Amino acid sequence: MDIELQNRLIDAKVSGATSMFGQLLLECGDIVEKEALSLLSTVGEGRFDMDAGQLDEATRLLRLIDRDTKPAITTVVESATRRLAELTIAVSSASPLSPAAFTAAVRMAERFPEMAPMVDAIQQDAMEAARVQVSLWRTHEPAVLSDNLPVLLRLSTDRSRVETSKGQNVPVSVCERIWRLSNLAQKLGRALTEDEYLNEGGAAVGSFSLVQVDACGSITVSCHRLSIDEINKIADDLGFTPT
Repeated sequence: MDIELQNRLIDAKVSGATSMFGQLLLECGDIVEKEALSLLSTVGEGRFDMDAGQLDEATRLLRLIDRDTKPAITTVVESATRRLAELTIAVSSASPLSPAAFTAAVRMAERFPEMAPMVDAIQQDAMEAARVQVSLWRTHEPAVLSDNLPVLLRLSTDRSRVETSKGQNVPVSVCERIWRLSNLAQKLGRALTEDEYLNEGGAAVGSFSLVQVDACGSITVSCHRLSIDEINKIADDLGFTPT
């Protein structure tokens, strides 16, 4: 293969410029077949970084080759794609709390339906792993929480503050008012107006601002939506009683 062409191909692959690599495939015809086979073999043998970004890059590369592939390399393309699917699912299985890895695994299962049960099993493992991590977090043990989880609430160890799973906290002294606003919205069966919650003590929630009180009793503080279940857990912990 021409050295200049080979360098262009390698540069395109290393830089992640898969669109450039695809264009080179179209331009070079037969001469590029050997390089394409080499790159696909790299994926097929598992010699590929298994982080989510690299998995996406490999997937894009295979799609580009797949679109205009020659019969001589069709089998290699399919084999490399299947191997990439297996590797993607393995990564997701090893990191059940990684949304990016799980999304990549789902995409691969769409191409190979027989892999769908493995993805379903990963999802079940992820749900169980998430439950375990949430339980640890609630008891102030070290925990890893997925970004996909809703905002969770717990009392600080000295019970003076309510802490969120997003790293924020507010004094317990403001929590009873928030809980009563939640109850009021549920009794009325509608979201509270700004005037209504301002009349009930204002919009300040510690150093944050109350944005909305939904009809279901869920509350939005700044950009965090607090579900009625989480609010009620804190109310129970603090012994709040309806008036």
